[in-house]
Amino acid sequence: MNKIRFFAMLLLLGVLASGATAQRRAKAQDESAQSRDFSVRIINRRGRPVASVVMQSLSTGEVGITGDDGRYLFSAIAPKEDIRLFLDERGEMVVPVEGIDSLLVVLRSNQQVEYLDAATKQQIELGYGTIPVVDNLRPANELDVVEVLRTGSYTSLLELMRGRFAGVEIKRDGSVIVRGNNSLFTSVEPLVVIDGVGQMGTLADVDGYINVQDIQKITVLKDGSMYGSRGANGVIIITTRKP
Repeated sequence: MNKIRFFAMLLLLGVLASGATAQRRAKAQDESAQSRDFSVRIINRRGRPVASVVMQSLSTGEVGITGDDGRYLFSAIAPKEDIRLFLDERGEMVVPVEGIDSLLVVLRSNQQVEYLDAATKQQIELGYGTIPVVDNLRPANELDVVEVLRTGSYTSLLELMRGRFAGVEIKRDGSVIVRGNNSLFTSVEPLVVIDGVGQMGTLADVDGYINVQDIQKITVLKDGSMYGSRGANGVIIITTRKP
């Protein structure tokens, strides 16, 4: 009799385990079916697109950056989704986008930002608030290169940047330290991104092929974790002038 009970319990556990596995598979398939593409567009108060804005899907971890048209398209995000935006001096914002297909962000001023359902133009309630840059969670420095070139002449990117960013050290050999880290054994060079495209070389390498006169602005992210391991030593984002 004990053997019969033992085998009955094993059979029951097998049925339960099989049912749980089937439920997990069904849930995964349901979530996959419900995943969706999601578009983000960022413009300034004059309606012009804003390029080189970094953002991240909190459900999938996908990181993107707006192009020349101010847009980025996420693929296969969750139905209930939050998008994290890093808006330079405005800080980091987390925007809930459940129930909408596209987000329109309007940068009215340094302090005023509107988040709208792109289809209905209805304003989105954040609920999370702002994480200010002064909290040093994602500190950033930005340099208006066009303005700098009006008051001086520069032919080198390293020369242009030297001494203009707090916490950024540019050594005589052209190596760059963004986060204050120093190592004898591993590289501490930051990732360089030009118009949304990560560069394989160092800032000194980039200095060899970019024309300073073509640069609109330079932004330094001391915490480049949104770019994964490549941003561990910080990120230098270069936005070029548009014709």
